[in-house]
Amino acid sequence: MLLKTTAEIKKYFSSIDTDYNFKSIQSFILDAETDLVIPEISQELYDSLRIKYTNNELAGKTLQLFEYLQKAIVHLALYNMSDSGSFRISDSGFYVSVTGDTRPVSDKKMVAFRNGRYEAGYKALDQALAYLEKNINEPDFLAYKDSDVKESAAHYFITNSKDFTKWFSPLANSSTTYRAALSSIGMAESNYILPVLGEGFFEDLKTKTQEGTLSADEKNLVTKIQKPLASLSIAEAIPILNFNYDGKTLSVNYRAANNDNIEASMSMSDERLSMLMNQCLINGELEVKRLKKWLNTNAGKFSLYTADTASDDTDINSAGSHIYFV
Repeated sequence: MLLKTTAEIKKYFSSIDTDYNFKSIQSFILDAETDLVIPEISQELYDSLRIKYTNNELAGKTLQLFEYLQKAIVHLALYNMSDSGSFRISDSGFYVSVTGDTRPVSDKKMVAFRNGRYEAGYKALDQALAYLEKNINEPDFLAYKDSDVKESAAHYFITNSKDFTKWFSPLANSSTTYRAALSSIGMAESNYILPVLGEGFFEDLKTKTQEGTLSADEKNLVTKIQKPLASLSIAEAIPILNFNYDGKTLSVNYRAANNDNIEASMSMSDERLSMLMNQCLINGELEVKRLKKWLNTNAGKFSLYTADTASDDTDINSAGSHIYFV
């Protein structure tokens, strides 16, 4: 593990008691590392960091990355623990310990705690990944650079929540929403960006994005691609983000109050979702037209791009649009 003591936990979450028994959270740390962190940074880099941590060899940029990851693990482990950490199990069943002047926190406070830890954990993980990408050629980070994870992490033109939020500010840099929308980003790329770039140019730009070899002009182009892509990804995501599949059936996400102690939330109405989806499509398709116009003007900078001089007056509800509103 990348954590060994309660003092390390307290460094990133000061509310925990100094005399807290580290073993009580150990399994949740393991789950956070295995399920959430390692898939993002690769097993190879994780093992390298763990060895340096064990041997007290962390320094410089490697130490900085390690601290970002520790912060992420602490918050995500607390999130994992929050739905069962106050429970105990005996031969008689489940129970909650109540001793002296201590009582379990209210359901409302627990909901706020869970949401806060989840968001803080993923924000710290985003910081770690951004730092890793910025310093990708550091000798200690080559294990990540050469991994399969690196390729998948840069699979899309929008590779992190910060860039997503830049072009769709209502997300408020939400890492969780960004991750939930990844498949929708892929769909939006295929439906809207691929037809503009053409398959050859599209794949070439994707490869260079993954390898970090974009020219200055290509970086400028990717920025212009991100602008419509963010809105169009939300439009693609709206019909599916609110559903869960539990192995038996599809269900709609919903959390409602059954007493005054629980913080309630519910899905947006179909009318409001339709309005948001429509606005995202309008904004996104307008930006796609601007992207195409800019590419045609600057076609000489991109040898794989073929200028498209055909008029594009497609409306949202026309046969050429991907979604029809009634």
